[in-house]
Amino acid sequence: MNVGQNIFLIFYAVLFGTMLSGTGGLHAFPWGFFYESPSGVFRLLWRLLMSIVCLYLLPAAIFGISFSVLAAYPSQLGSVWHAPVLVFSALSVFAPYRLFLFLMIGLRATPLRLYSRAAFEDIAAQRHIRRSALGHFLSVVFFGALVWLDFWVVKLL
Repeated sequence: MNVGQNIFLIFYAVLFGTMLSGTGGLHAFPWGFFYESPSGVFRLLWRLLMSIVCLYLLPAAIFGISFSVLAAYPSQLGSVWHAPVLVFSALSVFAPYRLFLFLMIGLRATPLRLYSRAAFEDIAAQRHIRRSALGHFLSVVFFGALVWLDFWVVKLL
């Protein structure tokens, strides 16, 4: 592992833990609810699937892409500004979290909604989640675009 990969790895890991700790009130992984609510099992399975995809698989894919791109980074720090850019690119871990919130907001009035109407209202009120799907979509785009910083840093070498 080179310096660029080490910097990215450390900050991505810390921010991944921060992102996952922020999902606590969302009940994103409804493992224990399957026995309590047999009538809404489709919604629970759908939410579980979206949670696994958005909060486990996509962050792992983003990490893999960035880590493999940074393999071309030299063994020593190239420039003083490379480290802050690599730290900033690690914020891309929040794109899948925002995607989950976007799906939560965007699908709330469809049969594919992640939560029942009452559960959605409780979670939105408790966590002060804005109901703007556009705002969450733009944050997905912004955080997702940070992955390109890794390509840019390696290209400038």
